[in-house]
Amino acid sequence: MNATKFTIFSCTLIYILQTLPIMGNKLPGILSIANYVLLFLVLVFNIGTKSLSKILPIFLIPFLDVLIRGNNMLELFRGIASFLYSLVLPMLGIYLLKKNNFKMAVIIFGTFVLTNIITCYTTYFGCQIYPNAARDLATGDIMESPFYQIYLDANIGGFKFIYNLVLFSILTICLIKNNKQLSINLILIIVSITFFLGIVLAITASQYTIAILLTSINLLLFFIGRKLSARKVILLGGTLLLILVAFKPVVADGLMKIADNIESKTVSHRLTDISLSLEGKHSQEDSNMDSRKEKYMKSINNFINNPLGGWSLQSAGGHSYIFDTLAKYGILGLILLIISLKKIYRNYIKPLYGSFVYGYALMLFLQLIILAILNPILFTDFMLFVLPIYCFIFVNDNQLIKHKNKYNEN
Repeated sequence: MNATKFTIFSCTLIYILQTLPIMGNKLPGILSIANYVLLFLVLVFNIGTKSLSKILPIFLIPFLDVLIRGNNMLELFRGIASFLYSLVLPMLGIYLLKKNNFKMAVIIFGTFVLTNIITCYTTYFGCQIYPNAARDLATGDIMESPFYQIYLDANIGGFKFIYNLVLFSILTICLIKNNKQLSINLILIIVSITFFLGIVLAITASQYTIAILLTSINLLLFFIGRKLSARKVILLGGTLLLILVAFKPVVADGLMKIADNIESKTVSHRLTDISLSLEGKHSQEDSNMDSRKEKYMKSINNFINNPLGGWSLQSAGGHSYIFDTLAKYGILGLILLIISLKKIYRNYIKPLYGSFVYGYALMLFLQLIILAILNPILFTDFMLFVLPIYCFIFVNDNQLIKHKNKYNEN
């Protein structure tokens, strides 16, 4: 292994290991920043600026967020550091495909999955002791609490980790259902089942209601043929939408019954809110749903009243990546959103067309959009790193040669 490969490999392992909550504060901040800045620079040098330019349009909105957030030099520096951090995994994905480095991809992806499996189970067991820990970690205020370090030491995953698991559930289902086509051995089947079980346990224990509902929908994939076509994805989505619209009272009643019989008070409270909302009734006092609606409507109304955008964080409600982008940047934000999503589809989903994995990738893309509407994050790490490396390692399909060649051509 030459010096460049060793640098990328070692810096990446440090980068991934730091995603473990328990490791978050172990490495001094300056060394952590130095590690991923070095990794960023080496990756840029190896993939070339042309390859980097292929993904930059996807990150134009986060870049604008850095500019409007930078009221002083320290804030601007933090924003730039965070922006570079978000580029590392997508660039690493390009590097591994471009260099066709299967062995390094297996080790890096295996380490990434292993950290997620460990955190799944520690999150589940940690939430048995601290039931609201995963939800508490979604708020900025928790960093000032003495419980913050306790949660980290217990290796409990927070908001971004839980919603990444929702997306991971789709790929693990694909792996379990298509193990013969993927030519994986018994050990990998056991690992994938262990991971899927951990995903279900962690998401359930986290008390993130949207994550629980989306994962429940993903479970339906087990009952839809081995090869998940685009037609089946559209049929599944259309059927669920039809049920929601045509049988709204039945759905509302079903959610209310689940809410009445579920142990988690937090999930029960939110399911009750959803049920009441479907029936056209007012939510409960101090409803999380009412708070969400207010934030969504703030962004939507600001976009309608100022189509050119407010160009400030204050113009956004702060709870929807898509609605907030419209509020902050107006028509330009809408254009950038379309460009971002189009780039993700064209570069990471469309090349899989004709392969049995295409339907699963399309399902990922649809849930990416749903999460971007309901939450303030676009999960680029998953779509631009996990999905392509997953396909590179596991899927032996002629259609995926196109996927790999797309990067080799760059």
